[in-house]
Amino acid sequence: MLMQQRNNLQRYGIAVLTSIAALLLTRLLWWQLQPTLYPFFLAAVIISSWYGGLKSGLVATVLTTGLSEYFFLTTIFSLRASPANLGRTLYYVLVAVLICVLNARVRSAQQRAELNAIEVERNQVLLLQNQKRLRESEERVRLLVEGVRDYAIFALDPEGRFVSWNAGAERILGYPETEILGRSFSCIFTSEDIVSGRPDEALRTAIAEGQAQDNRWHVRKDGSLFWANGVVTPLHDAAGNLRGFSKILRDNTAVKQAQEALRASEERFRSLIENVQDYAIFMLDPEGRVASWNRGSEAVLGYQESEILGQPFSRFFPSELIAQGLPQQELQTAVTEGRVQQERLHIRKDGSRFWASEVMTALRDETGRLRGFSKVMRDVTERKRAEAERTQLLEDEQAARAEAEAANRAKDEFLAIVSHELRTPLTAIAGWVGMLQTGMLDEEKATLALETIERNANLQAQLIEDLLDISRIIRGELRLESAVVNLADVITAAVEAVCPKIREKQLQFELLLNLPAGKVENQESAPPDILVWGDADRLQQVMWNLLSNAVKFTPEEGRVTVQLERVEQVEPVAQITVADTGIGIRADFLPHVFDRFRQADSTSTRSYTGLGLGLAIVRYLVEQHNGTITAASPGEGKGATFIVKIPLLQSNELPAFGSQAAQEDQAVDLAGRSILAVDDDDDMRSWLSTLLQSHGAEVIVVDSVAAAIEVLEQTIPSLVVSDIALPNEDGYALVRHLKALEVQNGIQIPAIALTAYAAQEAQAAAIEAGFAGYFVKPIPADDLITAIASQFLQG
Repeated sequence: MLMQQRNNLQRYGIAVLTSIAALLLTRLLWWQLQPTLYPFFLAAVIISSWYGGLKSGLVATVLTTGLSEYFFLTTIFSLRASPANLGRTLYYVLVAVLICVLNARVRSAQQRAELNAIEVERNQVLLLQNQKRLRESEERVRLLVEGVRDYAIFALDPEGRFVSWNAGAERILGYPETEILGRSFSCIFTSEDIVSGRPDEALRTAIAEGQAQDNRWHVRKDGSLFWANGVVTPLHDAAGNLRGFSKILRDNTAVKQAQEALRASEERFRSLIENVQDYAIFMLDPEGRVASWNRGSEAVLGYQESEILGQPFSRFFPSELIAQGLPQQELQTAVTEGRVQQERLHIRKDGSRFWASEVMTALRDETGRLRGFSKVMRDVTERKRAEAERTQLLEDEQAARAEAEAANRAKDEFLAIVSHELRTPLTAIAGWVGMLQTGMLDEEKATLALETIERNANLQAQLIEDLLDISRIIRGELRLESAVVNLADVITAAVEAVCPKIREKQLQFELLLNLPAGKVENQESAPPDILVWGDADRLQQVMWNLLSNAVKFTPEEGRVTVQLERVEQVEPVAQITVADTGIGIRADFLPHVFDRFRQADSTSTRSYTGLGLGLAIVRYLVEQHNGTITAASPGEGKGATFIVKIPLLQSNELPAFGSQAAQEDQAVDLAGRSILAVDDDDDMRSWLSTLLQSHGAEVIVVDSVAAAIEVLEQTIPSLVVSDIALPNEDGYALVRHLKALEVQNGIQIPAIALTAYAAQEAQAAAIEAGFAGYFVKPIPADDLITAIASQFLQG
């Protein structure tokens, strides 16, 4: 636009300048030009129209006409006043316009001629350049064709004979150029193709369709075959006449072999996939619908191929996973990341669930477009179950290890307590015995000493008995001697045993034995019988332990309540409740109150003595009676309650037995009986001798089996009381000797084992060996005398 404005300004500027110049020259030479007025003005029009074009010439015409009228004619209205001047002016205008038109045409013709000349010259240059480029291109094509070695490129005449041959054709087909030119191109086809007319057909197809392309086997000079892709193109001249054919061959044998190998591999892979039973292998389309299905898929997921193809793969997901959108998430992840590998729950056709390890892979073509997905699944339910079991076993093992470590710590603490509890009574016993031996105590102090010694000896015996009971419980050797037991008698006996301690601490004690509902005062009359089947001694041990704990842990002037009642459940039970207002039980310790080797306070600053075995023994004994025991406590300082429940005997379960006459307690008289006592401990022999002699028996004490045999050779005792653990020979050897005497002389001498071995198997072995009775040290004197007397009664 700016250039056009500049050109217009330049053209019109020429018109203005030439008009002004013409005016000046005419005025300057007017005296010579008269009466001619327009030579210079016409010159201005000529110049303006020549250099500025038609419009510039017309502008110059208008300007010069106006200037001539204004400066040289008579008046400004001279046109109107003088017809002669008007005619002259019109003549001038017509001549000027004619000159402008002629100059414009001449100028245009001249420009066209110049342009034509330039175009012709340029076309000649382009023609020369094109001819040069064509020659160069033909040379390059010739060199390229001749130098190509990967392609066989050759030309044929219209009859199909070779007329050109490149290096690639020589390399691929094996013919040199001099040998192949002029021969029919059918020589490179197989005999089957020649018979079927394939070479001529290829030429006809090329003529008809403009090109013939195929893939087939061809023959080299040496007769070997190769797979080639061939393109035949007809060659026509400018008039459309067929001048021949060009053919390009490429050896694709390697590709063909690779394709065949790939096809065979795909076939093997397809056969493998279809026959795999352990893996579900199937394809999905891009929308996630099932597109293929193998036998493993049928075995794992339960669907037949015909019923699952085209169905969304989301039906393999449980409903809760579908609600969470996991199927679509899995597809999206496979698209963005290429593959998804994970383990999760799936669902079969029958609705059963199973854990599967799965891999989903996105499948794309060579352009990167998504074609679908492949999915491989394997049922790993058993492995997951095994892993869960291993995890559980590991957790159990860790828990067991922690429990064992806690048990070891508890045992260590327990052993420290055992040491303390055993040494304490021993210290008291040894201290008072030493003072008695010095004779420094008066009668009152001596009596106190003997009571203290007896109390601590009984305490130590109880500690040892608890340890033995726990040992029997751990080994499963604690046995019950069951019979019909009246629980009221058991409880009464236990209460009598702890009454001294109750009175000492001034406790409020309440005993309720099967009272009618609403009656809470102590019962004085004999309570109704509440009978159970059990071991009376062990049940009394249960009650004694519970009462002892209640009394021990209840401060002075506190309250202890014992209640026995019948409770109607599915099967009626006897319920024993022992409640106190003592120190209570911490909430964190309450679940462990019946554990062995556990005490709420096992520190050296504890306030209460004992081994902490009583409640463990109680629970075991109650459970052996098919009962239950529970503990409850509102907390520390708020007392504790223990409830024992034992099944009651029904009337139809009571064994038939006759009434027995009550027997009055009377002293056992062993007068006239001779007893041989065998023990390697001096104190034990002294105690046995004194005890038996005090009941009228004649006693012989020895310290070994050999000494006992010497006595037996000289006299025949009424009874033998022997330890089992003896020096050189044990008690079993002595029993065997007694059996031999029985065989030889026909004399039967009963033997009783009195030993520290408390194991059940030791008792069984002793009875099997021939001992008539088995008693564990320590044993109360009355119990031993009663056992000895029973042997004489049996005899």
